[in-house]
Amino acid sequence: MPLPAYERGEHVGFISRDQHLEYGIRTRAYQLWEAAGRPEGNDAMGRPLAEHFWLKAEAEIAKPVEQSARNVARHAKVSLST
Repeated sequence: MPLPAYERGEHVGFISRDQHLEYGIRTRAYQLWEAAGRPEGNDAMGRPLAEHFWLKAEAEIAKPVEQSARNVARHAKVSLST
């Protein structure tokens, strides 16, 4: 998997929060795949193994980020109402 331009030190300008989140998930999925010995193919249900690592990485990264955003929004509402 080639490195993204911004990891190679190339200027790419502004990246959105979603792009940053996707990069984090992609990086973590790659780490999980490597730690598992770089398996290839499909799981017992016929899904690509890459999907397994992506979903696991997403659960580790995206869900806590979403929860944190909800906590910030909830705190902002409380602060504004008092």
